[in-house]
Parts: sequence; C-alpha cells; structure tokens
Amino acid sequence: MNEAVEPIAEEQVEVMLTEDQRRALEMMEEERKQRLQNLSVTLSGKRKLAIEFRRASGIEEEWDECDVAYEGVDEHTQQKGTLTKPRSTEGRVTTSRGAPQARSTVFIGITGPYVDSASARVSDMLLPTDDRNWGIRPTPIPELEFMLKSEQEVQVQPEGMAPGMAPAKDVAQEKIDQAKQKAEKAQTRIDDWLTECQYHAEVRKGIESAARLGTLVLKGPVPTKKKRRTVTTEGNVTAMVLKETLQPGTKAVDVRNFFPDPACGDNIHNGSFTWEVDYWSAKQLKDCESMPERLGYMPDEIQESLEEGPGKRNEDARNRKTVTDDERFEVWYFHGDISREDLESTNCDCKAYTTDTVPAIITMVNDRIIKAVISHLESGEFPYDVMPWKRRQGHWAGIGVAKQMNVAQRMLNAGARALMDNAGVSSGPQIVIDKEAVRPADGTYTLYGGKVWEKLPEATMDDVRKAFHAITIDSRQEQLMAIIQFAIKMAEDMTGLPLMMQGQTQPTTPDTVG
Repeated sequence: MNEAVEPIAEEQVEVMLTEDQRRALEMMEEERKQRLQNLSVTLSGKRKLAIEFRRASGIEEEWDECDVAYEGVDEHTQQKGTLTKPRSTEGRVTTSRGAPQARSTVFIGITGPYVDSASARVSDMLLPTDDRNWGIRPTPIPELEFMLKSEQEVQVQPEGMAPGMAPAKDVAQEKIDQAKQKAEKAQTRIDDWLTECQYHAEVRKGIESAARLGTLVLKGPVPTKKKRRTVTTEGNVTAMVLKETLQPGTKAVDVRNFFPDPACGDNIHNGSFTWEVDYWSAKQLKDCESMPERLGYMPDEIQESLEEGPGKRNEDARNRKTVTDDERFEVWYFHGDISREDLESTNCDCKAYTTDTVPAIITMVNDRIIKAVISHLESGEFPYDVMPWKRRQGHWAGIGVAKQMNVAQRMLNAGARALMDNAGVSSGPQIVIDKEAVRPADGTYTLYGGKVWEKLPEATMDDVRKAFHAITIDSRQEQLMAIIQFAIKMAEDMTGLPLMMQGQTQPTTPDTVG
C-alpha cells in the first residue's frame, strides 16, 4: 500500500539547502541584478544618442515653426498680460499689457486651412467611408492555372477514403475555391479587429500629423486587451460572464514621441532600435505591479520606481512643451535586439531562440527596466510604420504642407501688416501745430469736433490759420494688395493645392472639379 507523501514547504526547502548552495544562489541573484543594471545603463546610452541626434538634426525646430504657422501665432502676436485685481467689490479684473505695438501684428493664418484641406483630401482618398482600403485574395498559382486547362486525371486521396483518380481541372478548381474561402474568412476577421481598434480614426490622426509636421507614425499590430460580456449556460444556470481577450490593434503615435536609431537613414527599419516615450500616472504604474510575471513585469523594479516618484525624468527629452510640475511618470518603450544573456537577466524565457540576440520589447521607467518580453512579431521587425508627406533626402522624417508654404505664409503676413500700417497712417491727415502761436483750451492736443484753441498773446502772425498745417499720407492699398495676392498664389503653387480644390469655386470653375 502506497502512503501519501506530504509536500515540502518552501521554508523547509531553504532549511535543507547547505550553506554553499545558499551562497551560490545569492551570488547568482546578485550577478543577475548586476547584469540587469548594466543593461539599463546600455539602453539609457542608446536612448540619449537617439534624442541628441534628433535634436541636432534641426527637425524639432522645424516642427515648432510648423505648429506656430498652423495655430496662426508668432512672436509678434503673443503679447503676455498681467491680471490686476479690482479695488472695489463692483470692479472687474483687468488685463494690463505692455506698450502697444507701433506697427500691425496681424497674422493671416492660411496655413491651418491648407493643412486641414490637404489632410481631409488625402483621408477621403485613402480611407473610403463605404469600402475597405485593403483586401485579401489568394495568390494565383501557375500550376493550378495549368491544371484548369488540362483534360488529364490526377491521383487524389480524400480524407478517410482510399486514393483514386479525378479530373485535374476539378482538383484545381476545388483548391482555388478553398483558398478564396479562407481569404474571405481572414479578411472578415481582420476587418473586425480594425473596426474595434478604431483603425480609421487612428489613421486620420496620423494623416493630420503628416500634413502638419510632415510625418505619420502608426504603431501596430499592438496586443490590446478587450473585455466582452458573454452568456454561458451550465446545466440549468445561465449567467453573463465578463471575458478578457487579447487581439491586435493599431494606434497613431505623436511624431515628437518617436526616436529611431540615428543610423537608420530614410528608413527606420534599417536601424537597430527605436524608442517611444509615453506618460503614465502613478495609478497606471501601480496597476502593472499586480500583473502576472508571465507578461514580463518586474514588481520589485516597479515598486522602486514608485518610491522614487515621477521627478526622475530624462532631461534630454524635455524639449517638448511639458509642465514642470507634471506628476506623470516618463515611460520609454525600446524595440530592438538584445543578447540572450542580458534578456535572461530580466527573467524572460529565451529557450526557443538559438541565436545570440533576441528581438525584444523593453519598458523603462526612471532608468529602470520594469518589463521585458520577446517581440510579438516573429520577424523581429519594429511595429512602426512611418509615412512622410514629402520625402526628405537621407532623413526618416518628411516635409509637410506647413513647411512647404512657410515662405508664402511669411510673405502674406508681411504684406498684410504693411497694408494695415499704411491704412492706419493714410486714414487721416498728419497735423502740424505751431505751439508758439496757439494752445488748446482744454490743455490736450487731441483733435475732436468743436475744439477750442487760444491764440497766445506773444504770437506775431496775422492769420491764426497759419499755425495749423495738415499733411496727407498717400494710400498704397492697391500695390500692397498685389503683394498679398502674389503670396496666396505662391501658397497654391508651393503646396499643389489650388483654392478650387479646397472648395472655393470661381465663375470659370468646371462643374466636374470635385
């Protein structure tokens, strides 16, 4: 008779270990932590390299200029004022600004409408509302095409039946029909995934970014969690159960949060790695602490990051408009190849790989690795697609509509401001007054109807009208309007977007322009 053996508790196992075995385990753990720390330092160096290279390329200053032109503001239109509290309970808060500008600061923002029109036009072409912008169909196989025209018979063995002979064209047609059915099923499944992740909305956001800043960045496929309510029946009991599943998705990434390998050239997939920055609240980070370890999270590192707080940021990446007292954590996603030894130090299982390096995805917070997993793409490629609006030689980022019409926008502003300045000085005469002959009765030289002037006793002129002289400034409206029209025409030519393509029709516009 076999006796039941009681399981040995973990504490008993530790007691049964010898002192040498315990010391060996401690040394292995220390070595693993040291390797993990060295990996963090190495990755931080690669991140700093990518950040500094992008900044040195000048593309970030160009993005700032595009944002300013799109929003319709510049250094002349932004006048900071201070709020002044009222001295009485009935008074209102007033805004005091600096000295008024001597010249016009008007900004004729045509960049915004041009960018919006271009992105809307491209979105309508690439994302039709009544159809898919992609499709799946079986690849034509020359052997099957040849069998369709053959009159011979070939040997076949149906499932569960003895082998026999059948016409070659029937066998080929059956295989083609099966391939079409599988393609239709795959298309339906992928279409459902894209609908649930709001694929069209994410791509439209990317197209808007491409038109404004010159570059679209899409991330996908990305494993996303979806919760569904399903009804289950067990015996006579029917219940509604909430199930959680993983499915692929896609999302648009802000180009300012994307840092590829400096050596990638004009294609990010030619580089060795990519970085993406994101921002999490303390709650989001704490939720990851309770995630199962099979997902790659490291609770100890997450806990230490929470204790450090969100203040430990990568100062090199703070070129973006971030709030200094932001209470969010900077989260960095790394995609690239990591050596097997380094990846195993994160408790990641790499037994399925026999190569020296493994494609991995690593998440870092406060320069600490809090998650490490093997890439979900078997090919090891980066899950990013980059589309430039207009290609730039030797650079992964493109040129957008806002950059294309930058010169025209500045020409238009200069012409409009000169027009307003001329209108201001030519709207009324310039008055010259002899102060030794007359003086205003109210003590101010501001002109208004019915004003009273006093002749000074020491005035020697016989006609007081000689003490006043009016000078009229010529109006140059026609010449300045020609400059403005030229700037608008330059904007059309530089972007390839005539006004009639934006919906502004003329009497000579054909009916089929749209």
